[in-house]
Amino acid sequence: MPYYIVSGQPVFLHSRLHKELEDQALKDWSGLDRIGARIAGPKADEAQSLVAELLEENSVLEEFYSDYVFFDLTGEEAEVNVWDLLYDFCHLRQCGHLVDVRSFEDKIISDYGGEGYAYPMGRLFEIHVPVEPIRQDKSIFKRTPKSRHAVRILIDTSKVTRLHGDLNDFTVSMGSQVMQFDENGIELLPPEWKTETVPIDESGPR
Repeated sequence: MPYYIVSGQPVFLHSRLHKELEDQALKDWSGLDRIGARIAGPKADEAQSLVAELLEENSVLEEFYSDYVFFDLTGEEAEVNVWDLLYDFCHLRQCGHLVDVRSFEDKIISDYGGEGYAYPMGRLFEIHVPVEPIRQDKSIFKRTPKSRHAVRILIDTSKVTRLHGDLNDFTVSMGSQVMQFDENGIELLPPEWKTETVPIDESGPR
């Protein structure tokens, strides 16, 4: 889902919020038009514009941050939204990218099983972010203009239990580990969690 910048705040459209907003914004649309809104084209563009207008209207509400900007997703909601959240983080911060680690056969099986919408890169994928370790135990990685390395983290969606915060500053809980993402970089908790830093691949995302 695309994120929106409303009153200077990035709004992450997780699946539940996206459905709630679409139900309100497209309440007068026919079923056929709603189907068209999910396919790239004029209808999808119009639907996005209506959702954006609705968010702008609601931005004056006292509860705007708690109802639209802040999120606290757990269980299956966290699993199915983590890819979109990390994708939006990379785009918002203009750094890093997600990597599909599946084999060709696994991609075919995943697409055939209808998982492509909820899990665009399957249930396992990597996030690569250009950062430099600023602690010896490599638990805190800070973005720098001339980062020569990228932290590479394997995300197992089946182990993701919670997404908490807002798109500017949020945590991803996966198993017993917590990753904090913000404008400065990534912090891994607890610090003994092992990660890998690799030279940046100049060829870009695959």
